[in-house]
Amino acid sequence: MHDDSAMINEVRSERIRLENEALEVEAATDFGPRILHLAARGMPYLLGFAPGARVKTPWGDWRPVGGHRLWLAPEDRPRSYHPDDSPVRVRRTAREAVLTGASEAGTGLQKQMILRLEPRRLEVRHRLLNRGRRPIDASAWALSICRPGSTGIVPREPWLDWGKEVRPAGPIALWHYTDPADPRFSFRREATLVRADAANGSPTKLGFGNFQGWAACRSGSSVFLKSFLFEPGARYPDFGSTTEVYTKGGFLELETLGPIRTLRPGEAAEHIEWWHALEGIRGLPDAIRRCRALASPNRARAAAPRPAPR
Repeated sequence: MHDDSAMINEVRSERIRLENEALEVEAATDFGPRILHLAARGMPYLLGFAPGARVKTPWGDWRPVGGHRLWLAPEDRPRSYHPDDSPVRVRRTAREAVLTGASEAGTGLQKQMILRLEPRRLEVRHRLLNRGRRPIDASAWALSICRPGSTGIVPREPWLDWGKEVRPAGPIALWHYTDPADPRFSFRREATLVRADAANGSPTKLGFGNFQGWAACRSGSSVFLKSFLFEPGARYPDFGSTTEVYTKGGFLELETLGPIRTLRPGEAAEHIEWWHALEGIRGLPDAIRRCRALASPNRARAAAPRPAPR
C-alpha cells in the first residue's frame, strides 16, 4: 500500500469510502458535493489539492480545496464560485452513493453527484437542479484537480491528409490570459498536451471541441482517464468546448462540460463521466492507446432536462 496519507489528509473532512478490487474512492460529507480521493487499489492518489486558496463572493469565501467538484457553466463570477461548504445529504449502498448539496441562495441551483462503482471504473453522474422560480441556462461542468505536476491529454480528431479533407476538425478556445506560444502547450497529431510547471506561476487555459469523448491526466506511469458522451448538435459553452484544461504552477485542472440546457423550475441538467485509474503506462503512445480503448463510444445521446429528484 502506498502511503499518500499526508497529501490526502491535507483536507480534513468527514468522508465516505467506496472500494472494490480495482478502485478506491472517497467523497466529503461535511461540504460539497466533492470527491477527494481516487486511486487504483493500493496505488498512489490521482487527485490533487489546493487547501489554502480562496475566492471572495457575496455569499462568503469559496475554496477550491481539492479533488473533484461540480460547477455552473458558462463561467461567471461570482455565480460559478458559489460556496459549497455546507454538509451534503448522503444516501449510499456498498457500490453507490448519492451526494446532494444544499440549494444555493445566489443561483437557485442544487448540486448533486451520484457515484456508482462498476467492476473496473467509477461512474460519476453530475446534476444541476433548478430549485428557483425562473428558468435558467446551465451547463454541468465537471472539474478535477489532478496530481501536482500532471500533464493533461486531450485527443485530436483523426489526422487526415489535405487531399482527403479540407474542413476544420474542431475548435480551440483561448482565454484573455492564454499565450498561444506558452511552452506548456504541445500540439501533436494525436493529442494536445498541457503540462503543469511548478516554476511557471502564470495561469493559462485552453478549451477544446473534443468529439472523441475522453481526456486524461498523466503523471509518470499513472493516468487518470475521464470519458464522457459528446452530443452532436447540442450547444456547448465557451465556443463549443466539451473539454478544458487550466494550469498555474504545479496545479492542473482537467474539465469536461455538458450541453447548455434551459432548465425550468424543477428540471435538472445532467452530465456523466466514467473514470479509470490506469497504472503501468509506458509513455504517451501507450497512454493514448489505452485511453482510446477504454473511452465511451462517441455517439449521440438524447439528454433532455429531467425532473429533479425529491
